[in-house]
Amino acid sequence: MAEYTLGTVVRVTGTFKTNNVVVDPSAVTVTIKTPLGVETTLTYGVDGAVVRASTGVYYYNYTPALEGRYAFRWAGTGTNAGAEEGTFDVKESLFNG
Repeated sequence: MAEYTLGTVVRVTGTFKTNNVVVDPSAVTVTIKTPLGVETTLTYGVDGAVVRASTGVYYYNYTPALEGRYAFRWAGTGTNAGAEEGTFDVKESLFNG
């Protein structure tokens, strides 16, 4: 699991595969869950912050506002449906006063 300092932009990436081949689902969302349990979901093609880097590979640059453990979930629906989840930790900066 990755650890970042508060104030760092975290690139959350999701990759969709079918039979070990990278594929695009019909629809793609990413959900971020903060340490307080607040969930925010963004949709590729609707929210410009969700980017398709290449076939089946998507990313979202997220700036955490709190210290603690974050969770994320990429979900693909329709053709080539799939999901990928992960976590990352955010620690306090040594320069926060």
